[in-house]
Amino acid sequence: MTTYKTSWAVAAWALIVSTQGASSQTAPVLDIPAQPLQSAIAELIETTDLEVMVHSELVQDKQSRPVQGQIGPIPALKAMVEGSGLTVKTFAGQSAAVVPDRDVVSQNAQEDTLDLGTIVLRGELIERSVQDSQTSTAVITGDDLERRGELRFDSVIERTPGISSTFSNFSIRGIQSFGPSASGGASTITTSVDGVRVSGVNDFIQGSFSTWDLEQIEVLRGPQSTQSGRNALAGAIIVKSKDPTYERDAQVRLGFGNGERFTTAVLANVPLIDGKLALRFAAEGEWFERFTTNFGRGTDGENRLENRLFRVGLRFDPTPNFSGVIKYTNSRYEDSAVGANASTFPARIVNFDQEDIRNGAVRSLNTSLNYRFNDQWRLESSTIVSKISTLNLSDLDGTPAVTGYSFRPGTNETIEQEFRLYFEGDRVTAVAGLFFTDIEADNVSALRSITPAGQLNFDLRQLVQTENYALFGEAEIELTPYWDVILGGRYDIETVDFSAVTTLSFTPPGGVPLPRPGPPNEVNGGSYDAFLPKIGVVYNFHEDVSLGLTYQRGYRAGGARTNFGAVDAAGNIAPRVVEFDPEFTDNFELAFRSVWLDGNLTVNANAFYTDYTDMQVFVQLSPNPLDTEVRNAGAAELFGAELDVRATPTANLEVFGGVAYVDTEFKRFVSNGVNLAGNEFTFAPNWTATLGAQYTFNNGVYVGGDISYTGEFFNDAANNPLTRNNDRLLIGLRAGYETDRISLVAFVNNLLDEDYTLFRGAQVGTVAPNSISLGEPRTFGALATFKF
Repeated sequence: MTTYKTSWAVAAWALIVSTQGASSQTAPVLDIPAQPLQSAIAELIETTDLEVMVHSELVQDKQSRPVQGQIGPIPALKAMVEGSGLTVKTFAGQSAAVVPDRDVVSQNAQEDTLDLGTIVLRGELIERSVQDSQTSTAVITGDDLERRGELRFDSVIERTPGISSTFSNFSIRGIQSFGPSASGGASTITTSVDGVRVSGVNDFIQGSFSTWDLEQIEVLRGPQSTQSGRNALAGAIIVKSKDPTYERDAQVRLGFGNGERFTTAVLANVPLIDGKLALRFAAEGEWFERFTTNFGRGTDGENRLENRLFRVGLRFDPTPNFSGVIKYTNSRYEDSAVGANASTFPARIVNFDQEDIRNGAVRSLNTSLNYRFNDQWRLESSTIVSKISTLNLSDLDGTPAVTGYSFRPGTNETIEQEFRLYFEGDRVTAVAGLFFTDIEADNVSALRSITPAGQLNFDLRQLVQTENYALFGEAEIELTPYWDVILGGRYDIETVDFSAVTTLSFTPPGGVPLPRPGPPNEVNGGSYDAFLPKIGVVYNFHEDVSLGLTYQRGYRAGGARTNFGAVDAAGNIAPRVVEFDPEFTDNFELAFRSVWLDGNLTVNANAFYTDYTDMQVFVQLSPNPLDTEVRNAGAAELFGAELDVRATPTANLEVFGGVAYVDTEFKRFVSNGVNLAGNEFTFAPNWTATLGAQYTFNNGVYVGGDISYTGEFFNDAANNPLTRNNDRLLIGLRAGYETDRISLVAFVNNLLDEDYTLFRGAQVGTVAPNSISLGEPRTFGALATFKF
């Protein structure tokens, strides 16, 4: 890999050209056709007298976009390099340098290291590199995913400090997506795939997302409410697929592994009109039988996984100032819980008469438009229409007895519109925006209990319509060469309408159903608003070392939940919908960023403290386990730190590692008359860590491995020792070979075949009382990618 360290040269060159006076001229009329980028830049320099610094190796074998019309020299240069993996830095509006785009990780066959300073964070309002951001971030590029043999998102999570996999969701800094007490309200973690928010719908499908043809995955640790809005109190996970480019590309991938795993994938990128129109298509299928035996059904491979992905994108650049991408995605997932009987653990055995099934389908259309007014101002628009369908089917008691099952279908339809206006000045970078979303959720919970006396049928249909409006902005101001100030905020307004209809019927053996429909239970809407400020200050010791302090407020939206065990005045079971308010956090964060040894060593660290108020907690009101409500009756605090280190001791060797610590504690929380103050959050391991290395030989062969550690954690807010999950240490190894035409990788995960659990104990409506959820055993396989 050739890494271009341009900062010193750019700074020196800028100092010279900044002394030259600016000439006030009318923008020239240009007509520079698409051609090799080096010659196109030379023609632009000759036509406009613009001073441009560019390394010849950067533009080698790259093609320019055509530039036509009355346009300034710098906008023309930016339009010319669009889509080439390069970007333009300007100085005093008079001169420019062409440098590697921060979106792109440069690579060649002799080295494949990840320069974190070159990657743009999609999850932040202002585009920043990892080194420029105060957010604690882990970024995994698409190239890195391919070299590691990663097929699904949840395997990536297992190797990222500060975030851990749990049963059907994730936990960031000790806060799981259902909330610290598994309240089951809106999600605390925003997970978006190409802008489509999939969190809070059916969280298990987050881990099933394909990693095929991705640009990168970002894990933003800590509150992102000012950035992402509602339901990003714990953090955000941003998944971005690759956009169409103006370079022809075609690939086919085949893979196999134990557990009868088989995967096949294709992609094609076709420039339809050079520099004007391009199409990209990607598709993948994955089948995986896993390793569980169901004695109740007499079957193996009970925990199967089937994923299918279809994605097509269209990029258009009709003018040098206007561009857009339209992307349609259709993803389907069929999974089943990786469960086992607690009494037979670590044997992977279940005794269900009904297979656990979890299906999901995501269909979305995303339109992104970008218009640049001039060097400083540009406008972005993002329009998303999506529909997510889910289906959960679970055995009622976890035994071979035919005693019933639960059945939960649901749909979530979303329309989302966002506008962002960007300003890029010499000392000020800012963005202001408007956001709107309309979400319609229709979910059914059905229970079929079969007894000798007959079958009891219970159905609950919940309809939730949410409208969310927001006005947001952020500015980064360079006060002096050493001091930067960050000012931002978001004003968020949300209205929610809830309704629930329950039906109860009983069918005696051979008889006619006896319906007992329940009356509609409606809450005529809740309305919530919140102001979420963000303020920070950064001291730059020099260009590669900085220390920043940030305060920001996080929040999770209010909502409603059905109390299935509520009783009426006559003592009869009468489920009711109960509303609850938003919850908030005040977050203080210290961020240290540093690059040493000519860019060969990066050391980043964050320390944080969070005060949690109006916490939505899952409260049990009586001994009846179904008599539960979500109430704003809790308070808590958490603190901790993360450290990320990456080094390239030689041109061929990359070493990386990270460690995260979090201490969580409920300060106020009473459930069923029990005071839970002093307890830890659910799904909140204190320690997570990873350590790995990769060596690339000069012939294209590479070998690597990593070790990841996750500490023990509880499954319930009561911290019952029976729900404690033991810590786990997982080892992964890989070896591969790369050329311009072929990529081969063989991998093994959980090398020591460690048995570990993701969940222990019962959670109402989730798993059978005598079952646990297991992590995957040793898995191995190989992938071959052919490039045409």
